[in-house]
Amino acid sequence: MEHVLNAEDPTGARAGRQLFSKQEVRQFFQQMAVRIDPEAFELLWAIACLPDQSCLRTVRRTVQLIVKKFGVETISRQDVLDALPLLLGDMGHQLVRSADHYVESTSGQVQAA
Repeated sequence: MEHVLNAEDPTGARAGRQLFSKQEVRQFFQQMAVRIDPEAFELLWAIACLPDQSCLRTVRRTVQLIVKKFGVETISRQDVLDALPLLLGDMGHQLVRSADHYVESTSGQVQAA
């Protein structure tokens, strides 16, 4: 997972940046006109930053599913946890584990935008 922190140089040979900043993901959600609680945001941001996971496409599809299927006003982390397996099957659970690991590995290294 160390290379995930380095979008510019996946080998980890030099410092890079996350695939998406928190501000970029916030702007993406503002365009979608949805409200997301902080824990759900952290998880969705981490999913957007994971390589080989279709990044924002997976996040967009997850949010669309939650809004359509659950009809919630504010998306919670539990909504995301419920939606990912519906969208991706067992891969959804693995994606959550990878995203949680990403958040843990970046805490203290990523400034909240």
